Amino acid sequence: MAGVVGQAGYGMSGRATQEKTLGVIGTFVCDLIEPFAAPATRSLGGIYYTLTYLATVFERGWRIRPVAMVGRDIFDQVCARLARYPHIDVSLLRRQERPNTQVRLTYLTENVRQEVTTEPMAPLQWEQVQAVAGCDVILVNFITGAELTLECFARLSQVATGL
Repeated sequence: MAGVVGQAGYGMSGRATQEKTLGVIGTFVCDLIEPFAAPATRSLGGIYYTLTYLATVFERGWRIRPVAMVGRDIFDQVCARLARYPHIDVSLLRRQERPNTQVRLTYLTENVRQEVTTEPMAPLQWEQVQAVAGCDVILVNFITGAELTLECFARLSQVATGL
């Protein structure tokens, strides 16, 4: 990427360049964390952390386009939190009429934990994924391993025009 560090979207002349796009494919997770000898907490996880990090690093000149199936129980929360980052485009998130994937981390001792994941969200279909095929960069962040079918991933790798 041409430009100065911290000046994404600006060429060497200092003039604005065309907006770049970053597609992110993955899964949002609802984490239930039960610490040893402390109260349980709930938080968003999965690609939520990836998106907020990318939104901070690629602040200007980039549009971030996450693609994911999101359960009805956290869909509104996910959209509201991502709305804090104006360059994250949530239009490719698909609400599913089922609970979202949840990870339950139970600390049995200070050093031993048990991790249980509920059923993954349905895999994305080509109709959802093709929207990011023309992005400058595509990040496939497998959280559950069921985000894409092998056929869909192979098709994406054949037609993708960016990194």
